[in-house]
This record gives sequence, C-alpha cells and structure tokens, in this order.
Amino acid sequence: MYCTNGHPASYDARFCATCGIDTFTHEVPASANFVPARVETVYIVRERRATNGFAIASMVLSIVWLYGIGSIMGIIFGVIARRQIKERDETGEAFAITGIAVGCAGLVGVVLYFVFIDWFIHFWLHAIQTRNSGA
Repeated sequence: MYCTNGHPASYDARFCATCGIDTFTHEVPASANFVPARVETVYIVRERRATNGFAIASMVLSIVWLYGIGSIMGIIFGVIARRQIKERDETGEAFAITGIAVGCAGLVGVVLYFVFIDWFIHFWLHAIQTRNSGA
C-alpha cells in the first residue's frame, strides 16, 4: 500500500510515516516519482576447509578391524584427529567420532571373541576328559 504521494506504507497505517497524509492507494500513483529499489545479487564465496587425514584413517582402520589392531589404531587416530581438527579448523569430526565408536565396538568384539573361544575350548576339553575318564 502507498500514500497518494507514492511513499510505501504498511496496510494497517492510518497516516504516511514520511509525509503524514491520510489517503492511501494499493497502486503506486502516477504522480509519484517512485523508483523501485535496485536489487543486487551478492555471492558469498567460502573457502573450502580440508578434511583431516587422521579422521579418515581412523574410520577406515576401525572398519577394517584386523583382529583388533585396526580398532586400536582407529581409536588412537580418532583422538589425534579430533585434537587436530580443533587446532587447525578442519572438517572430519564425524569421521573421527565414527572411527572412535567403531574402534571401541571392535575392541569389545575382540574381547568377547577371545572370551568365547576360551570358554568353548575349556568346555570342549572338559567334555573330552569326562568322556575319556568314564570309558
């Protein structure tokens, strides 16, 4: 909405804030020297931040596992990566956290694996001894 002098006004205005007139129209009056504002396009160019190499290595090693060695290296590299990411303003935080989490899960898996193998061998040997001693 515009006042009859061509000044823009809000739809609930009773008086023009610029000239004080109390008559309004929904179209720009022909008598007004109204020039629409020029719109310029502004492009913001952001510099791409590098992804931390230790973060990627942490995730890859944790996934590869290598009988627990990859899990240990994944946790170590993940901790190093998180420290470097904060210091150098790099990306890769999610890779580092994933490497640490998967590495911890891999270590738990290794421990459970060896506990199960130990229990299974002990149970199996005990069953063989019991069978042989009863014969």
